Formats: sequence, C-alpha cells, structure tokens
Amino acid sequence: MSGLPDTFPCPWCGMSYPARPVLVGKAVRCKGCRNGFVLQADGVATKIQEPPPTQAAVSQVSAAAVPPPAAIPPKPPAPQPVAPGPLPPAQPTRPSAPATAPDDDVLDLTPEPPKPKPPTPPSRPQVPALDVEDVVVLSKKNLVEDVVVMSPKPPEGIVVQTPKPATAAQPKSERVAKRKTEHLEAARAQMAAQLADIQQKAAESEVAKREERKSERIAKSGGTATASSGDANRSARHAILTGEGERRHREMRLWWVWLGAAAAVVLLLVFVFNLSSSTREALQRYAAPVEAEQNRYPLLGDVLRARAWLATAKSMRSGPLLATDLSDASFGAERAIAFEPLAPMIAELKGLRLDDDLGLWLAPADLDKARILAAGRAGAEAAKLLVAARMRHAVHSQVVQKLGLSDEDAVIVFDLLTGTAPRDGEPITKRILDLGELPDRVVVRPFRGRRGSMLVDIGRPPYKPVQGAYYGAILRFEGGRWPIGWRVLHLEQVK
Repeated sequence: MSGLPDTFPCPWCGMSYPARPVLVGKAVRCKGCRNGFVLQADGVATKIQEPPPTQAAVSQVSAAAVPPPAAIPPKPPAPQPVAPGPLPPAQPTRPSAPATAPDDDVLDLTPEPPKPKPPTPPSRPQVPALDVEDVVVLSKKNLVEDVVVMSPKPPEGIVVQTPKPATAAQPKSERVAKRKTEHLEAARAQMAAQLADIQQKAAESEVAKREERKSERIAKSGGTATASSGDANRSARHAILTGEGERRHREMRLWWVWLGAAAAVVLLLVFVFNLSSSTREALQRYAAPVEAEQNRYPLLGDVLRARAWLATAKSMRSGPLLATDLSDASFGAERAIAFEPLAPMIAELKGLRLDDDLGLWLAPADLDKARILAAGRAGAEAAKLLVAARMRHAVHSQVVQKLGLSDEDAVIVFDLLTGTAPRDGEPITKRILDLGELPDRVVVRPFRGRRGSMLVDIGRPPYKPVQGAYYGAILRFEGGRWPIGWRVLHLEQVK
C-alpha cells in the first residue's frame, strides 16, 4: 500500500511498529501497554476505548485464571475465615521512551483467538464490584498466566475457599507453549491468506492490462473487438492500473533515443576527424623533410614536386611552391567537378595540346607549321588561316565557353589537361587527352595559412627560404583505375 509510512507509533504508549498492509483495519493490542488500537489506511493508529469490566466479567476472568476446584473429600475440615488485608492496586508498567519493536513482534499485534469457555465454577458468595484499576495485566512470570484479579477485603462472615489444582491438570509451561503455538499458527495462516489474495489480485490486474492494451491496438488498427476482449475490458474496469509498465516503456524508449543520438554524434566526430586528418596528412607529407643526400639544388625541388599531382601547369609555370612547414593551414569547403558533362568537349580535344601563344589547341606535329602560318596572329584570326591548310585545331576561348565552368573550376580542369607529370608521377594529361580515360569526378579542397615555411627557386643554388602567408588546393580523384588519396595540386605564396 503506497500510502503507509515505514513505521507507526502506538497511540497509547508511543511504542513504534513497522507499518504493514496486513494490519490496516484490524483491531490489535500493543505489546508494551496491552491497550487496543486500529491502524488506519493513512498510517495513523487510533485508540480503542474498552469499557470497564462488570461484575460478571470479573467473575469470568477470575474463574478463567483459577484452575477448577479439586474433588472435596467426604469430611473436609472446616476452613477458618480468611480475612486478608486489601492489596495496593498495581500500577501498569509503561516504557520510559518509545521503543522500536523488531520485525517479528508484529505477530503479537494480531488479535488473540477467543479462549475456550471455562467451566462454570461452583456457587460463590457475592463479591463487591471491582474498579478498572483492580484488574492488572502482568507478565508471564506471575502465578496466574495472563490476568490476576485483585479483590478487596471480603466482608466478615464470608469464607473464601481456595481450590487446589487437580493432579491430572496440564503443567503451566506446556499450556503456555501450546497457546503460543496456536497464536503463531493462526497469525501465519492469516498472513499467508492475505499474501495469496494480494498475489491473485496482482495477477488479475496484469492480465487485465494486457487485454486492455490488446483491445486498444485492435481499435487503433480499425478492427472490431471480439467477445473475449470485451469481457477482458469489463474485467479491467475493476483492476488496479498502476501505469508502471507504460512508465518503464517511456523510460526505455527515451534511453534508446539518447543512445542513438550519442552514437550518431560519435560517428560524426570520427568521420570529421578522419576527414580532417587525411587532408592535413597530405600537406604534412608534401612538406616532410627529405634525406640528407637529396637536400641539394636542384634535386630537392624534384623530390618535393614529385609529392604533388603536377610538376608544371597552365596556371603555374614553375609548378607548386616548395614548402617545409604548412602546419598552420586551415581548410575550406570541398567542391566536386564532374567529368561526365565535359566528356563531349574533351573528346574533341583528343590528341591535341594547348599553345598559349596562339591560343589554339593543335596536334604536337603541326605546332611549328601553325606558328608559321599564323604570322603573329592568335585566337580566332589564327584559326581562319589554319582552316585553309586543313589543320585540326580548336580555339581555346571557344572551348572554355563550351565547357561552361566557373573560373575556379576552369583553372583546375585546364591545369589537369595541360600540366606535366612529376618524376615517377601519374601521367594525367596523357590519360585524359590521348587515351580518353576520364575520372568520374575530382574533389578539390582549398587551404590557406599565415606562417608557412617555403623555399623559392631563384635559378641558382641554394633555395631561398621565406616565411609568410600562402594558399593552395589539394585534390583527389574518384573513379576506377585512378589513384586514391589527397595530394597537393596548387601552392603559391601570397604577395
């Protein structure tokens, strides 16, 4: 029962007992003061006012406390009148401070089973009525086991006979043990019955909740509830629905949502870290130190440029700048250039090379003859003179217009079409223009920095070291049979 506290005090003497559902609504007696009370559902014990005992009740208690008289011989001696003085009323012992009863004391709180009706005692002389203080509950050390009747001094002339216990009476210790055993068995049986009742109600409640959820699912899906589900719903009205299962389901669902979000964040961080590390690794590999025998002019330039995609290109006549430290570089956003839309125009340039002076794409074998025929002209004017000579050519300005690329993407594409491969590098221009092998796309990522360490080729040894701002781009190919990974494409000093 969820409304009960852990313990509750006796309303008479304050002794503390553990609050258990089996005690609610039952009249019980305190073990300390032997007064009765009832434990309410809110955990508060209320007193039970017992009326003072009447003359008949006192007589019955006295008869129950005193064993039946033994058989009197035929000629018993005449007893002398007994006139004992009045005994001082015994004061009930109360505990000085509230004590906490152990858990097993709760069995003493169960109502005592009714005692067997004692045999009717022989007629006795009338005894004056007793006050409540005359009946005192004593401990089990007294001669009378539970109740001792303190009677006042009888009137003169009245003889009180004290019957002797029968020789065949059961010993006191056995009676006490038997009564305790009966009390314990009755309490255990009552507790077992209550636990079985609670367990049965819980099982019925769980079955009712399952049936109710099943009927709700059927109702949501547009189905019609059957007769059995209707009976289950009617029985569920009398069940106790705590909502514990629904609460656990919400907690479990929330826990899985948080776990999924955390996993997604971790995967995203790992992806970003790997992406950043792979791009930065390309710059570190390009600026890595060389061996001692390679650190001389001009071999050092050839070794460093061999780590890039191109040694020279249209936008960089002397190739990418040599560098020894690019650790402070910051990267921009990636952009991709698809080669499938460019395939028709590139097919027209197959086998041709760009002459920057003429502004024409020509076959390498016709280059010298074309320069003679052009006679200092370039572009479309030079192309008119080559038409009469039936030379295969293409005007570069028209090619740029037909490709329809942005200025930045056009620089990347024409560097790949006009560049020269480094020593032991990939022949990109030959594969695209001569063999017609196009990648699916190229991915470009720009970078820049402020404190780079670079080497400038001044035409004679040694290389001139400079430090300052720089910018460039790294590139990777996507497509079958093309190299994988990032490499430096451009690197220039900010002037």
